Amino acid sequence: MEERARKAGKRGGRRLCPACGSEAAVRIVYGYPSTEGREAAERGEIALGGCCVTGHDPQWRCPECGHEWPDPEEDGPCPC
Repeated sequence: MEERARKAGKRGGRRLCPACGSEAAVRIVYGYPSTEGREAAERGEIALGGCCVTGHDPQWRCPECGHEWPDPEEDGPCPC
């Protein structure tokens, strides 16, 4: 668990996936996407999270393994 918590941090300004350690994690953006938002998602710069927001939604997604998790700086340590 401590290893995963460490990996859920940042390395060189990049967010690390706590499941696979990838540095390719992107922020999940919620709400109806604008044209710019859809284009950013197509480029892999963000992930679209949908229009329904519950308040307990993950903030990061790993495009390599599909894992999603909360932001430890906003929500505390990753429970992954």
